[in-house]
Order: sequence, then structure tokens, then C-alpha cells
Amino acid sequence: MACVPAAVRAQVGSLVVNITSPASGSTISGTATVTADVTIVGGLVVNNVRFQLDGVNGNIGGGTDNTPPYSVSWDTTTTTNGSHTLVALARSNLGLMVASDPVTVTVNNNTAPPPPPQSTRFEEIDPSVDGTVVETLDTYSPTEGPQHADFFTSGLPRGPHTLTIEVIGKNPVSSDAWILIDAYDVIP
Repeated sequence: MACVPAAVRAQVGSLVVNITSPASGSTISGTATVTADVTIVGGLVVNNVRFQLDGVNGNIGGGTDNTPPYSVSWDTTTTTNGSHTLVALARSNLGLMVASDPVTVTVNNNTAPPPPPQSTRFEEIDPSVDGTVVETLDTYSPTEGPQHADFFTSGLPRGPHTLTIEVIGKNPVSSDAWILIDAYDVIP
């Protein structure tokens, strides 16, 4: 109530304004409710409470509430991450404005990126030679009938080798999961 002489204030009263939520120093995200409490000293009546964000009126959920409890909903995702100052301004029936002490909050809407999707492998085979997977082949077909997947490897030294074929999963729309090896050629 600056600019109002003390003698006038003593006769008409005053208002005491406090932001009760969020607490100063808190970190908030998403949608937060900003609430102010107004104590009336004397014969004044509160017309409304206006909320400021960083000194600008109306940047918080419309900015003004006319009925107690005085509050607005603040979508913090429309605000930059970092430190911000909130102030509540109560306006009396005589047009006197009284400001709360500033409340400083930190907006943090950083969210961790979602984990990568789980990959579900259906009807694949992982042929390996001597314990090392050398290729992944997809053997699923949406239609019945012979399918073939060709697998080649080269550069193996002369001598015995172990060929392992691992079948991974079954597609939910398939009637069965199996692999038939009908031929293989060893070229000297």
C-alpha cells in the first residue's frame, strides 16, 4: 500500500497477502496450483487476487481469481525450465493493491527419454558357425507354402565345423514354428 498515507491506512485497513503454494524454493513440473491467502485488517474487502509470473500479469492460468481460496492452475510446460518468481497482488474494494512477498520456484519439465522399445523377434533363425552368429534370417511368411532363406559363409579353414541354427520365437499369427533344413552344400 505504498503511496497511501499511514493515517489513511489506519482508518481503512490493509491486506496481508501470502502465496501458500507452491513453497518458495520448490521444484515443480506439469500442472501446479498457485494459491494465495489474504488476511484482511480493518474494513477492506478483497475484490480479486491477480497472479504474476516473472513480473507479468496473467501468465499463470488466466492470472486472476475473484473468490477465496484464491488460486489458479499453472501449466508449467508453457514456461521455460529454470528459476521463476511468483507474486500475488490483492486488490481491495477501494482499488488498493497489495503484493505478496515473491516466491521463487524452479520449473523442471525435463523428462527422461523413454526406453527403447523391446524388440520382439518372431520366426527368425540365427545360424552360427563354430559358435559365432554369422547372420540373422527372417523366415516368417504371411502365407502358407515353402519359404527359403539362403545362408552362405566362406573363408573357413579345412576341417570340421559346427553349424548351429537357433529358431527364435513364433509369430502369433503362425500355426507353428519350425525350420526344415533340406539341403546344404559344402564347396571345397
